[in-house]
Amino acid sequence: MKKSIFFLILICLSSMAKADWPVGKKRLMITPSFSYFYTSRVFDSTGKIRGSANGDQFIAKTLGIYGIAGVSRRLDLVFNVPISNITAKNIYVK
Repeated sequence: MKKSIFFLILICLSSMAKADWPVGKKRLMITPSFSYFYTSRVFDSTGKIRGSANGDQFIAKTLGIYGIAGVSRRLDLVFNVPISNITAKNIYVK
């Protein structure tokens, strides 16, 4: 019961939230990002991390574009477009 009251209050408060700072009418802000992750260690069947003996590797690359477009003084459109490339080699080969 306490959890449902807490979530109800949280939803009510978040519906009244305002933006910290508006972008402004006819303005655009774009922020690019890039993330790279590489590992050659994997979990074995017992849940332990083991090193790669046969060339196992996992590579994840993500390019993201985050933007805000000002429609009016009080309305902004926010978008986030992630593009990911994930490569796994020999991860499940025994």
